[in-house]
Amino acid sequence: PPPRPPRTMASPAVDAFRTHLTQLMAAKEAGGDTSGVASRGAALLLALRAAQTEALLAAAQPAAGAAAAKRRVEATEEEMLGLQYQRSRAAHGIAEARRAAGTLRLPEGLVTAEEAAAAAAATGA
Repeated sequence: PPPRPPRTMASPAVDAFRTHLTQLMAAKEAGGDTSGVASRGAALLLALRAAQTEALLAAAQPAAGAAAAKRRVEATEEEMLGLQYQRSRAAHGIAEARRAAGTLRLPEGLVTAEEAAAAAAATGA
């Protein structure tokens, strides 16, 4: 791809700093006192830094939101995998219990519901 042209920052702070640089260069070429112009330049640099910080924070917010959403999705996926594992283990346990139920015998003296109903019908109760 062709190289991108440099971005131009069109803001009042940038325009003010460009004006300041022009004034500073004019004062320097004239051989005059540049300390007053330089101190105004320091204030403009602070304003530019603040604007840059605001722009960086504004640009970082969507990325931070996306990262937080990604973490929530990953946590939900982990939870879902855990639940799927638990469901699998429970289904396996139920199937094993059903297989084992056919081979179990009741302890001596206990009867099933069907045997109890048949005994009650036989005695006329």
